[in-house]
Amino acid sequence: MFHGTVDTFLEKYDLQASSVPSFVIIHTALSAIWVSSTWYLCYMVSANGPSTHSVQTSSILPLPIRQKTQAVVSQLEVSAQNSKMFRKIQNKFNVDPGRFTLSYVESKIGRLFFKPITIPGRIWLSYRGSQAISHFQCRGQTNTKTSSKKN
Repeated sequence: MFHGTVDTFLEKYDLQASSVPSFVIIHTALSAIWVSSTWYLCYMVSANGPSTHSVQTSSILPLPIRQKTQAVVSQLEVSAQNSKMFRKIQNKFNVDPGRFTLSYVESKIGRLFFKPITIPGRIWLSYRGSQAISHFQCRGQTNTKTSSKKN
């Protein structure tokens, strides 16, 4: 019964079972791009902005949230400083552990805020991308069949 439901779902949305891996790969790639770009943006803005601790000093956030944020950032800084991988990154790119961890927290808050838009957007882009890949694969198979008939 479950197999029939999947087939019906795939048929309804004009997908083949072979397009599921491309959907997952596209969705994962979009997610990685989104995470890394927001983290990088927050890291660069914190270097140029008026306050390097905007989450902790923001008057928009209630005091308990700011205090919890400060505690989390402090724990992340300690973890980052003790991490061998972070030390390699720090030596290679000259990264400040405080700014690095704070920018992660800020980017995470930003991503949570935009989640109602980005999740459906990534699903839609993944769907359209997997459709395009399936279309070009089918088109390539058709062209191969017609060219072999001509020979």
